[in-house]
Amino acid sequence: MKKYVLKATALAIGALVGGSAVADTNLDTGTVTGGTYAKELNYNSISPSTGTAITATPTVTSKLGFGVSAGQNRYIRVNLVGAKFHGGLTAADLVNTSRAFNNTVLAAGGQAGDSYAIFQVTADTTNGNQASDVVTFKPLLGYDVTSGNANVQVQFRLFETATAAVANTDSTWLYAASGDLLQFATGLQFSVTGALNSTADVAQSFTKFKTVAGSGKISDTLAKLGQVTSSAVTGVLNATGAQVTYAQLVGAGTTTPTGTKVVLKGDFSAAATNGVFLATDAACSTLVSNVAAAAAPTATGADIVTGANPLTGAYVCYATTGTTPIVASSYTAAVAYANATNSTTTNPSAQNLGSIDRDGTELLAPFATINSDYTARVFLTSSHTAPAKVTVKAWFADGSSCAAQALPDLKPGTQQEYLIKDICPTITGTAGSNTTRLSLRFTIAAPKNTVVGSYNQYNNRIDGAAAGAYGSKTTDMNGYVLVAPAAN
Repeated sequence: MKKYVLKATALAIGALVGGSAVADTNLDTGTVTGGTYAKELNYNSISPSTGTAITATPTVTSKLGFGVSAGQNRYIRVNLVGAKFHGGLTAADLVNTSRAFNNTVLAAGGQAGDSYAIFQVTADTTNGNQASDVVTFKPLLGYDVTSGNANVQVQFRLFETATAAVANTDSTWLYAASGDLLQFATGLQFSVTGALNSTADVAQSFTKFKTVAGSGKISDTLAKLGQVTSSAVTGVLNATGAQVTYAQLVGAGTTTPTGTKVVLKGDFSAAATNGVFLATDAACSTLVSNVAAAAAPTATGADIVTGANPLTGAYVCYATTGTTPIVASSYTAAVAYANATNSTTTNPSAQNLGSIDRDGTELLAPFATINSDYTARVFLTSSHTAPAKVTVKAWFADGSSCAAQALPDLKPGTQQEYLIKDICPTITGTAGSNTTRLSLRFTIAAPKNTVVGSYNQYNNRIDGAAAGAYGSKTTDMNGYVLVAPAAN
């Protein structure tokens, strides 16, 4: 006796018909046609679970698989793997669409909460039924999914006797086929597109954006970083077989941290009031409806609460004060979901959004001193073709700082000396005091890679030498090369 086992393997997502696209399983061709169900939802209503059973039931199609003589009885067993019947079946749930059975009886199982059903079928009393006859199974009350939303399988088995059908032993069936009954996929999609770079203008002390072709600049104080999409996946279904909606998956909370939010990482320390927001247009002129700007952007990021509002290509916009220096930074975007009722979501990974850099050159002197026993200076050398403005800001070891100030322009093609004691002349310090140690950031209005610098110091008072002299020990002179900030 030859036996056949067919497996369903492929998935084709079809068009929605009348607002739904119920997946149908054809065990003869091994395909499932229609939609998949959102894996985030709970489809198990069996207590203590509080989910919603899938009531848009698919039709399972299989050939009878073995001919039956006129008036003879056979037994068709339908098994579910990963699901249970949501309500009781009737004999009408199993139909021979090629040549009707003379009689069909639900012989065993098939009650609410069962995972199997046995139908006794009596062959057509005139011609019997052929192996190629098409049998369909469609329980109208649906399924409770117990698999944790792993794909649910259906097994179709034809037996000669009731005893064999109850025993459900592999060696006794006349024909068997199986395949996926219900398939699941994520109902949420998140993407970032159109990542853009903008440039903070050194000539404006980095307080404004510079016009650069192809950048995200909109105005001197406004730039867009890229676009984000967070929405439901087309073709993925809910329990009724209709297109799942974003609000069915995502919580509608409106306050951080309970609301669904776009999570932005990067430096927003120059943001104006309500300066980080989502817009519907590339000019950042129209805010996304029902979505407020980030409440408190910081130097590490900003959160924009969106609630149950889907986003389609929303622009991430960054408005600055026009007075606070814009920090060079790269940015990422992600979404932190709040769950809707009976939904369990998984937050997507962050994706690269956009970036801001600074034109000009920045160089750091991590250590310098204004101790009166030393002469300390910085040398800058420019290969640029024009004079470059130089500004410097100092931070001292005791936590104090010196306001940024202009230094003499750096002349093209020259090496130029800047004495440390002239940078913060109002802070003199004393030997051994923390206020004699400082770090410096030089900002030079010249293209990157055209300026190099070094720090140098030497002791003024060696072996009785006069102040300002090198003295007799050149080993007391030391220095290092200035470094560029990591983000520059």
